[in-house]
Amino acid sequence: MFTAKWNKQFVIKILIVLAVFILTIFFTGLSDSSNSICKNIFKNIRGEVLPDTNIVLITISGNDIAQLGGWPLKRSYYALLINELNKYGVKKIGIEVFFSGSNSIQTMYDHLLISQINAAAPVILSSVPGNMFIKNNFYASDVIEFPSLKERDSSLVTGHLGFLEKGIIPLRVNGERSFSAQVAGSEGVNELKVNITSSWKSFHQYELLEFFSLVKESSPGLQQLHGKIILIGVSDEKYTKKLSSSFDASLPGIAFHAFAVSNLLQRNGHDESLFSFSILFHLLLLVFLLFLFEKRTLLRTYLITAVFTFVLSIEFIFFGFLNYELHFASFFLPFLSLFILDIFFSVLERNLLFETTISEAEALKHLLAKKEHEFVELIKKSDSSSLKEKENLKEKIELLQKEIARQEKQEQNELPYSPKADEKVNENFCGILYRSKVMREVVSFIIKAAPTNETVLILGESGTGKELVAKALHQNSKRKDAPFIAVNCGALSETLLESELFGHVKGAFTGAAADKMGRFEAADKGTIFLDEIGETSENFQVKLLRILQIGEFEKVGSAKTFRVDVRIIAATNKKLDQLVKEKKFREDLFYRLNVFPIQLPPLRERKEDIPAIVEGIISQNSLLTGLSKAAMEILLQHNWRGNVRELESALKRAFVFANAEQRTVLQLADLPEELIKEKRLHYEELVLDALRQKQFSHSAFSEIAAELEVNRTLISENFRGCCFKLLVKNNFDLEETINEIAATDDGKVLEKVRAKLETLLSNIREDAVKTNSNDFKTVKQKLQSKYKNLPKKFHPYLDEVIKHYLT
Repeated sequence: MFTAKWNKQFVIKILIVLAVFILTIFFTGLSDSSNSICKNIFKNIRGEVLPDTNIVLITISGNDIAQLGGWPLKRSYYALLINELNKYGVKKIGIEVFFSGSNSIQTMYDHLLISQINAAAPVILSSVPGNMFIKNNFYASDVIEFPSLKERDSSLVTGHLGFLEKGIIPLRVNGERSFSAQVAGSEGVNELKVNITSSWKSFHQYELLEFFSLVKESSPGLQQLHGKIILIGVSDEKYTKKLSSSFDASLPGIAFHAFAVSNLLQRNGHDESLFSFSILFHLLLLVFLLFLFEKRTLLRTYLITAVFTFVLSIEFIFFGFLNYELHFASFFLPFLSLFILDIFFSVLERNLLFETTISEAEALKHLLAKKEHEFVELIKKSDSSSLKEKENLKEKIELLQKEIARQEKQEQNELPYSPKADEKVNENFCGILYRSKVMREVVSFIIKAAPTNETVLILGESGTGKELVAKALHQNSKRKDAPFIAVNCGALSETLLESELFGHVKGAFTGAAADKMGRFEAADKGTIFLDEIGETSENFQVKLLRILQIGEFEKVGSAKTFRVDVRIIAATNKKLDQLVKEKKFREDLFYRLNVFPIQLPPLRERKEDIPAIVEGIISQNSLLTGLSKAAMEILLQHNWRGNVRELESALKRAFVFANAEQRTVLQLADLPEELIKEKRLHYEELVLDALRQKQFSHSAFSEIAAELEVNRTLISENFRGCCFKLLVKNNFDLEETINEIAATDDGKVLEKVRAKLETLLSNIREDAVKTNSNDFKTVKQKLQSKYKNLPKKFHPYLDEVIKHYLT
């Protein structure tokens, strides 16, 4: 079944990825927009690449046009501009303005303009092609419109301003070279795909009136125009075609042609020679990734990430630095669809597994209900039987009780554990996992003590996480970038401990063949953690005290004094104050260490942290998704004398067993035998859970009784007893009891529970008042009907409710 499903999913992935790949090839709108997004991202990551610094722009702005009498400008201004530029010895002038047919006013300036053009450095005028198309592998146009000035002087040099979609400029159309090719003096190839490498503001530029003003002032800065290529054009959006780029939302035509000139001069236009090859390369990569996505190994994620990063890096280099045009959409869109499909099928499989688990749990629950029914019938039969018959039934009842308990355990063992809505959120501070208030206070203390250089003494039983606290103190201190050295003092003899901590010189003792650096020296400027400090000798304590006082020590076998700057964090599972009284630990050292004491509570005193710790440890195992409710309940019940270390060891053992069985959820069978104990059946919990599912409706009691095949009274009395029990537990706080019974925020459900609870309590209160007595025994005797059908385990709780109303 699973193999067939796997093959079906694989075929679906292949078909969808192939469909997306084909769409990116044949639907140009989709591929163009996707390619454009990728290009913009890559260009912004790479940053701007400055255009050729020999290009200078003189732009005609909206203000220039307004100041000089409107558009079109008189040609005398162009003549004056060319004349002034010629004085500065510019190399070439390109006028990206089309001079259309002259009117009578303009005609009088045509001869002046032509004379200035002929007298100046090479000047390129603009021509305009009509509809462009490819004919015999060359670009052609139905017509090319030349400037009116060329009718008067055919020797004037022109270049066409035409360009196609995607920023492609045909370098020749009907034999007419492009404006950019004429300015750059480049024959080039058939076409140029313009590569806009920066904001157009990066060109050195002047506005027209600004330039005339600088000329009038004889600005020395204009001397830099010598030998430069000057491009003249309109920058106002009203009078030029508006374009855009990765760096500019608005790009005037003059800027577009300026980048084209720069591309031709620097030979950095977009190269499309690898465009088709990139499509084939992407197809092969996608085939490889399709098979890689189906692998269910630990390396799967790393391999996919590595391949994706490799492709991303290669394409970034080829596009961003080598200027190759690539078909990005043919890889990234199919890869995205493959990634989404993988997530979708993973979620689908998890849901199917969950639904299967729930179905199995329902079957177990129904079986459990039948056993309960048999149990109740035996109890009833026992109540009405003779003494001899009771003895015969006793064995059957005990056997059925055990079977019910096992069945309940199995039911809980099949359901995955998940935290309740009202449970506290797991918190993680530098690897310290917790939920409890006491650990929150510990973390708060760590945050306060960490920035200081004072000594910290961590107290707590073995396995409570003292080294984790020490690391947290280091990581949140000013010394976090310096070494953190941990030493277990209890694991070494006095001689070895001194050698380990202080170091030794060659020949200090037998076997000391070379000088050795000690842990204190290695931890200089950082933190040293001395675990089990209570196990050290008095001689060692003296030396440690000296380091604490003045930061000095001598290596074993040496008289030379070394100085270090180290923060000391000590820890012990012993009561140092008691050891001081017994003269087994130096009092002065104790006070030096005890500047910031941190008391870590044992795990058995903060069991609410267990789910956080368990979930944190399980998350480190990629093959597991969680554990069953029964397993979590066992973990919560255990006393954990070995604290977190014991819990971690138990879970590691469980990982091995669960992995061997190829299960993703830890179950009771995976836990050590000493943890697993028989669990008692709590019938009222099953009843309460069923009522919650039916939202405490009016017919809920009858429906549940029918489903469990039991008497309605049994259901209602278990609910009544549960209400009394929770009311006493919550110290007669009505609102808290209602919330616990309902286990929801639904206002309607809360009101139903409130009505039922108030009815139960008002009946008791009214009947107690009717007795006209404050004596509990007397009242209880008169209220025996309240106890009649109530299970005996709830009788003590009803006693407390009656006493509460009597007082």
